Amino acid sequence: IDGYDDDDNDDDDDDVTVALSFLAPLLPFEQEPLSISTNNIPSSPSIPIGVATNIKKEGDKLFSLRDDVAAIERYEAALYLTSAVISRHNQIERTSDSGGG
Repeated sequence: IDGYDDDDNDDDDDDVTVALSFLAPLLPFEQEPLSISTNNIPSSPSIPIGVATNIKKEGDKLFSLRDDVAAIERYEAALYLTSAVISRHNQIERTSDSGGG
């Protein structure tokens, strides 16, 4: 890969050399730790789904910068939050259907 040197594949260390032209400052959202909480998900799914959508968009930005590892972290967080919201919403619907408030 252009701009990348793995120091002749030395197996004894994990150091790599990357050309300065491949480095970029952190994006604003990268400066804060990614924190996803599925506690207290509101009964209306629109708020956390909006959060998940924003996290997915952050992943898209990282992917476009070829930071695949960071992008995957964002995509996983968005999917995790989305699945938690769907699960919570289904739980509320089952409770409502059974008459148990």
